Amino acid sequence: MPLIFRQTTIRGIAVAPRSSFDCMNPFFFNQHNIKPVIEQIYSFNEAVETFKHLSRGAFGKIVIKIGD
Repeated sequence: MPLIFRQTTIRGIAVAPRSSFDCMNPFFFNQHNIKPVIEQIYSFNEAVETFKHLSRGAFGKIVIKIGD
């Protein structure tokens, strides 16, 4: 009942099986040299700033690097 009273919307996403993902990566990277746009790379210690960056909007991927 709380969901109905708050008029909550639930949206799901459908994804392909893992085998499709494993086939897709060589297609993009090896056969066609298509790579994602990485806008910024942050260290793990800068995680808070990373999420602030995301809240402002980002063009490409934002990466949090864990380790060296």
